[in-house]
Amino acid sequence: MEVTFFNILDIVSEKVNDSAAHVLESVEDANLKAKYLKQLEEVLVSCVTVQHKVAITRQAVKETVTRAKDEETKEPDADLYDDLLEESIGELEIDSPLEEAIAQAASLKSFKDLLKQNNVATNSDGDLVPTEFISTFIDPISKKRMTDPVRNKICNHIYDRSSITSMISRSKHTFKCPAIGCGNRNPMKLSDLKEAPDVKRQLTLQQKRQ
Repeated sequence: MEVTFFNILDIVSEKVNDSAAHVLESVEDANLKAKYLKQLEEVLVSCVTVQHKVAITRQAVKETVTRAKDEETKEPDADLYDDLLEESIGELEIDSPLEEAIAQAASLKSFKDLLKQNNVATNSDGDLVPTEFISTFIDPISKKRMTDPVRNKICNHIYDRSSITSMISRSKHTFKCPAIGCGNRNPMKLSDLKEAPDVKRQLTLQQKRQ
């Protein structure tokens, strides 16, 4: 039952990140996009919070069962159990604070990486806001402004189509994602690329403003 519960939370987190990618790609209204992304982030935080509290409670119960024994009979002492359980939970919450668990959660890190790759930042109030910088649209290979952006299905990094397809074709299965700090170190294939209509729209909008 415990494994199934945590598996469900993992599945929910995966679906939330899938939904975030869909929102980033499909929702054009900036305010609406920020609203949906904020709601999805709150779901992820809730999943991490529940997972953290359950893990702490499980550990506290194990410790309490060991500690709540009569020194003479070595049998569980029900009179000690409640106080010891509360004490164990308090100690574990101090040793492993929720804020730290949230900061280290892989699901939230993936979510924030996805936002960063799609030009969404957090303002001083913690709200998600779309940002657009010319440097965002610079192809990491040619160092020139992109005109036909495509996205890597594996790591979500963006490149100009002509640059990336040329490098993949010429490298004979050795070329890896050129984005600085990318954790995807597998050789790239043409099949790893997909259209990036959201970035193309941002490019078009930025050109109109200039």
